[in-house]
Parts: sequence; structure tokens; C-alpha cells
Amino acid sequence: MNKEAKYRVGDEIKIVSTNEIGNITKVAAVLGDGYNLYIVAVNGKEKMYSESNLDLVREKNPITDLDVTDVSVDLGLDTIVKDIISTLNLREIDNSLDSVRNACVLQSFLAINKEYDKEWDSIGRSVQKNSIFHGIVNGNLDNISTALVFNHILKRLNMDVKCIACNDEEGNYYLTNIVNIDDYYYYFDPYLEKNVYEERLKNNPNEIFQLSCAAVGSKEYCRFYKPLAVLDLDKVMDSTALPNNISDDSLDLGIIDRLFGDYYEG
Repeated sequence: MNKEAKYRVGDEIKIVSTNEIGNITKVAAVLGDGYNLYIVAVNGKEKMYSESNLDLVREKNPITDLDVTDVSVDLGLDTIVKDIISTLNLREIDNSLDSVRNACVLQSFLAINKEYDKEWDSIGRSVQKNSIFHGIVNGNLDNISTALVFNHILKRLNMDVKCIACNDEEGNYYLTNIVNIDDYYYYFDPYLEKNVYEERLKNNPNEIFQLSCAAVGSKEYCRFYKPLAVLDLDKVMDSTALPNNISDDSLDLGIIDRLFGDYYEG
């Protein structure tokens, strides 16, 4: 699979699905032939499109430099992030238990807490200036924002967490995260966790929250999602291959529940 972008900033392109003509303003993510993502300006409005939905009309000078998007979280949202870290008693990690606790507590908070719903959207957008994920093709903004918030907060705790671009069962783009625990990565998906819990509440309004989408191995997670690449949110909107040390098996949920409970006692 070719991991270079087919189009460049400044290229004039046609959007196949709408027959509109626009210009590439950013290469958003390099995921491979047909999967690469581009920000396209049409009549002054920017939206993200997949490569498979674009046809070249006229090529820009090929020496044009790509526009690199810097990472930034504004001070108001930074205060909210600090408050969340303090409220949840999240800790900079000393060992793998801290990694599990931080990730599980944060995922639970994002799944069941509605107090900061608007802030999740704002944090998710501000992690990449110009709302780079806002118009992601067939993407769900709630999923994107939640995944970016999870990623940003855990990185503030010096944790090894990576944002993963996926396709869901219908071929839509989807973001999730993997967290390094004892030299193996596990999937953590607070957005999926939220949906699973809400479905349970429909059947039983008194349902007690329990984690079910934390520290998931690839055998289980990849039944529903196809991971494409790691998105580099710290440098440029580029991608790298998935690490080869993603665990096949999930962590034992009983152990996670015990660690999760002990977190508040410790």
C-alpha cells in the first residue's frame, strides 16, 4: 500500500459525490491509497473528503509545501482539563497499574458524565487548529471529540497513548485509542462504552455502570472495527503503521474492576 498522498495542497479537484470543484487546502491524514484524507475548500467552506471521492482537475506546482497544522488547546479548555485530572485524581504514571487506573477512570467518566458535553466538542476541535476533524467523511463528531479528549488528557499524564483511525462495519471513519500497559497496547473506546451503557439503560433504567470496552485486545475489537493507522496528533496530521505489540487478548475484566474500585481507595 502506497503511504504517500496522491494530491497536494493547491490541487484543483472534483468531488465525485457532488460534482463540485474545489481546492486542496490541507493533507489531513495519509492512510494509504484511496483512504487518504484531505481538507477541500469549496466556495469558501472547508470540509474533509476521502481520496476515493476525489478526481484531479488541475495539478498545483508540485513543489508547494504542505501546510502543517500545529497542536493547540486554548487556556479556557486547558483549565477544564486540569479540573478533570484533579477531580478524578488521575496521576502521572509510575507503573502499569497507574496506566490501567487512569485509562479506566477517564473512560468511565467520559462515558457517563454529561456535564462537559459542549466542552468535549470544543476540546476535540481545538486539539487541531481550524477544526481539522470537524468535517471528516462520514465521521461522527461526538466520537472524534471524545477520542481526542481521552488522548489529550492521558498524554498530559505522560502516558503512552495513540490515536487510531479506523473504519467501522459500514466503512465510516472512526477514531479510537490504544494505551500501553506492560509493553502491550490495548484498545480503549469511551465513545463505544457510552453507547453500550446507554443501550443497557434502555433495558434496565437501574443498570449499574460497569466497564466493558476498556483494555480490549485486537481479536475482540477488530470484530467490529478495522484499524487503519496511528494518527500523529503531536507533529503533523500524518500517520504511521500500527505497532506490532497490540495485544491479541483483552485484559481480564475482573482485574480491571478491582483496580478501578481500588483507585478511589488509594
